[in-house]
Amino acid sequence: MGNTAHSKKPWSVDILDEENVWIMDEDGNYIAEIVSRDEEGRFVDDPDERMANAELMADAPVLLERLSELIAACEEGDPENIAASVEFSRRATRCHIRNFDG
Repeated sequence: MGNTAHSKKPWSVDILDEENVWIMDEDGNYIAEIVSRDEEGRFVDDPDERMANAELMADAPVLLERLSELIAACEEGDPENIAASVEFSRRATRCHIRNFDG
């Protein structure tokens, strides 16, 4: 992994209106917009899919942190640390998936 830094976490979802969803950092800086219309003004996704995408993007820094911890545990080669990291990552991932599924 490189040492490139991303915007400060935590990230959150900002719903401006029915069509505009943004991802922002803790300082209120906008990181990304979930585009819901094409150049002709037609909707290209449904609201539930748009929100699931936004939540996944907002959780990216936490998921990256968990993945980094898992990789470090594997590199250390300690079976107990690996098992604990895998279990923690599994639970965190399941929690995020449940949040996306409603």
